[in-house]
Amino acid sequence: MNKFYLTLSLCLGLFISQAQWTPQATGILPTGYSITSICVVNANTAWVVANDLAKYQAHNAAGNLIKVLVTSNGGSSWITHNVVSDFLGVDVAALDANNAYVTVNDFGVNQSLFKTTDGGTSWIQVSPSPGAGTGSIVRYFNPSDVMLFNNGAIKISNNGGSTWQGPAVGPSFLGNESVVFDNAHNGLQALGNRAWFGTNNHRIFRSMDKGNTWNVATVQSMPVNSVIQTIAFVDSMHGLAVASLL
Repeated sequence: MNKFYLTLSLCLGLFISQAQWTPQATGILPTGYSITSICVVNANTAWVVANDLAKYQAHNAAGNLIKVLVTSNGGSSWITHNVVSDFLGVDVAALDANNAYVTVNDFGVNQSLFKTTDGGTSWIQVSPSPGAGTGSIVRYFNPSDVMLFNNGAIKISNNGGSTWQGPAVGPSFLGNESVVFDNAHNGLQALGNRAWFGTNNHRIFRSMDKGNTWNVATVQSMPVNSVIQTIAFVDSMHGLAVASLL
């Protein structure tokens, strides 16, 4: 059953007339590569992660070289950088034209997080404490405060990734509750000091202190078995959630 529900806390009139799109970064990536994650920082700066598409779709990391493309002039030109081999790039989060994180996964037993502070020229591995595991989704709050998220498991850093710890009060899931994202970029929203994500039980978790504590609200207008897969906020009060009824 393909029913979709849209919950809006703010509805704006939207007028689209003859929208124009211009191809960007054409011919830069190797044959067979495709963009799998994007982060737009502002009108000038954007970061994208690219993988060998066949390997990405097959969850086969062997031999894959993760590529990152960066623009700082609104897409007029792009610079390509290599991150690491034998992993698949999952998500990218950037603060500006110099600072970014990329989560990687071999879809076996190894996950990791890489950080750059020089626009992608060099990358260092910054992982949470041993045994904690790194999340497939990363979000910046500011240069010091970063959050990793993996199927509801959360790690936060308050020193730019040097050390990691769990939240003081983590999300409290129901017995049949799980997190099902449409994709890494749309499932978890961070804005200011706040963060939000939805679950398969028509509930939305919210943190107001950069991931350190979490509370939950039930979206009453959705059926009980609604799966909230996408969430976005324009400010601390106004946002929308998109759910499917499976």
